[in-house]
Amino acid sequence: MVVILGVTILLLVAESYFPLKTLSERFKHLGQNAFLFLVARLGFFVVSLLALERFSFYSLRETFENFFVVYVFVVSDLTVYWWHRLNHRLPFLWRFHQVHHVDSFLDVSSALRFHVGEMVLSYFYRTVFYLLLGLEMREVLWYNVVLTCGNLFIHSNLSLPKNFERRLSRLIVTPRIHRTHHSLYRLHTDSNYSTTWIGWDHLFGSFSGICETPEVGVPYMKDSDLKSDLLLPLAPLKPWPKLYNGSP
Repeated sequence: MVVILGVTILLLVAESYFPLKTLSERFKHLGQNAFLFLVARLGFFVVSLLALERFSFYSLRETFENFFVVYVFVVSDLTVYWWHRLNHRLPFLWRFHQVHHVDSFLDVSSALRFHVGEMVLSYFYRTVFYLLLGLEMREVLWYNVVLTCGNLFIHSNLSLPKNFERRLSRLIVTPRIHRTHHSLYRLHTDSNYSTTWIGWDHLFGSFSGICETPEVGVPYMKDSDLKSDLLLPLAPLKPWPKLYNGSP
């Protein structure tokens, strides 16, 4: 928790001095996303950890011996990749995940912006896989620190030197790569699903490259508040406008 808080503060300060884009009501935006985080995350995260502590029944520690840490990261990260991809492919899951994409300005707080319904489904899905794969609570905690720090970084409104970011993107997901995923254009939104290691997108054919500083959000909803965010999954699903149903 201390590591995550430290990374959050560091990125908030960094994007204040080196912003990719500016927003006049930044603190209002931060407060709204932070509230969604508090509603969605804390309780269900504790429940899933308790389930792991009590019911974990299978361990591959002896099989993988000295590189068990690598195994934990690979299977956990692959599980998260496919969960993210399913959220874009299955209409029922998109009802909840669209709340994350409605955000029309990306910064560190956007990494916290998820609907409580998505978090319930996510923790159930991930906990089942963690149990089947034999992961224990401390291992899941370790991976979640890495995952959360990666999520904060890729959503940050941080302008990195392009040459540096291009080299970095050969290994991990960077802010410009993930900003493309948040593009208004459907072809971009349904791509770049990885959160930490970029290799999953290359391996499963979902990498679409970088669209420089695209306009982000969803084209059928420009503005949102806490009430509309919380009730959005109950509203009829809206089709993607033809203008944005492809790539620019």
